[in-house]
Amino acid sequence: MNVRIVPQLVLAAAAALLASQASAEVLYKLIDKNGKVTYSEEKPKNFDGQVIRLDIDPNANTATMPRPAAGANSGEPTAAPARKASNAKKPSAEQRIAAARERLENAQRALQDARDHPAESDMQIFGNKAEACAWSLRMATRRSSISSTRR
Repeated sequence: MNVRIVPQLVLAAAAALLASQASAEVLYKLIDKNGKVTYSEEKPKNFDGQVIRLDIDPNANTATMPRPAAGANSGEPTAAPARKASNAKKPSAEQRIAAARERLENAQRALQDARDHPAESDMQIFGNKAEACAWSLRMATRRSSISSTRR
């Protein structure tokens, strides 16, 4: 490479870097007549809405990463051992199926118990209470006759 070109390339790269940093430090918030908000890096020329200049301080908007724990230089992320340990504690598919079946059976028993022994708060009565009681008695006898025929 030509020795004269190197300083020119370095100068051009530095100028491009400074220009990109300078353009990133100013944003414009554009609010049109319908209230739609848009952000731009360049000031608009023919915009009939509100334009708000936002000066951004890049030094104020930095994030610091947490330092790794001691002994974390093994090349493996620190969360990986915890993930492996949690995988070892998972129940097998058969155990999950058995637990799901048990929950289903418990729910079916609770539903049947609620149907067999409804509380006053479980029912809403519209109209005459005597008619509702008669209807409830008819339904109970029908249920018992149906359940006796199934056996």
